[in-house]
Amino acid sequence: MSSHSTSTSASATAAAAANQALIALVTRLTEMVQDVNRLPSQEEEMELSQKIVHEVNDAICTYGKKASYVPPGLLSLAAEIFRAQRHTTQLVDVPDWTSPIVQ
Repeated sequence: MSSHSTSTSASATAAAAANQALIALVTRLTEMVQDVNRLPSQEEEMELSQKIVHEVNDAICTYGKKASYVPPGLLSLAAEIFRAQRHTTQLVDVPDWTSPIVQ
């Protein structure tokens, strides 16, 4: 096997692993979003929302360059986070997690 085909195979394996990790993450984040919507106070909503933001950011940093597929649900979460940051690097508002996450 040539070094090129070995490299290509390793890249494909890394991409598949990254894709699966992102898909699993969206499932976990969807559950977290549902939890946010059940919390009684805005302070608790913000705290859990910040954890979601951290998870999304970590996933993008970890898998963003390796993945060949980004789940639409992750893009939906990222877009809502961006909106809630209001052009800053921190959450300004609790994101509107009531919109369904596309899987």
